[in-house]
Amino acid sequence: MKATFANVMMILGFAYRLGTNQFLTVGRGVDRWRALLKGSGRPVRPSLLWMIVVTAVIDLSLDAHPSDLSNLTGRRNRGWNMVLLNQLQRCGALEILEA
Repeated sequence: MKATFANVMMILGFAYRLGTNQFLTVGRGVDRWRALLKGSGRPVRPSLLWMIVVTAVIDLSLDAHPSDLSNLTGRRNRGWNMVLLNQLQRCGALEILEA
């Protein structure tokens, strides 16, 4: 993507919207975390759902979605998954690595 003024403003606007005026409830966060783990191909165990006590690198798909949503995912769903992962990183529950 060419770094034009319009592109930079679009990216900044998207980043701003990820951090403001959005609420992810605990229940919905758990649903999204379960979907992310399930989509990673790793076995989903209760210990992975609530607390990871070992160091592991997990490749997560931002297209993962809670079971009550359709298989059609899009920008908004990926955005909510990014919100969840950012919140988990902020509280020290995980560390996001470069792809």
